[in-house]
Amino acid sequence: MTGKTIDLLATEQGLIALEEIEPVARQLLSYYDDLKCLSKEMRRFEKQYGFSSDDFYAKWKNGQLGDETDFFEWVAYCDTYRRITKKIHRLGKELHDLLPDLIYFPPEGVPARMEAH
Repeated sequence: MTGKTIDLLATEQGLIALEEIEPVARQLLSYYDDLKCLSKEMRRFEKQYGFSSDDFYAKWKNGQLGDETDFFEWVAYCDTYRRITKKIHRLGKELHDLLPDLIYFPPEGVPARMEAH
């Protein structure tokens, strides 16, 4: 008799197959790598123009900035950063639902800052 070995994680809710968690965890790591690259590019603009990406984004959305080519690139980085942050939140919630005792994830209303840490 041959069978597949399944690695299990014991939680207060019972046993969870690690294969259920692995794809979500891998995707989260990939998204965090993407954020790291985006943050590097955003820091470059922050240094060049002297204000944070959060401040830039707010000013851009309010029409307070010009049409410099850099600004279009910077806003694209900010938009992508925000989209990925939302995806991370969704996947983090998924992991929290699977492992509520092991993984804490803040409520969706908690904004993610765009500034690099």
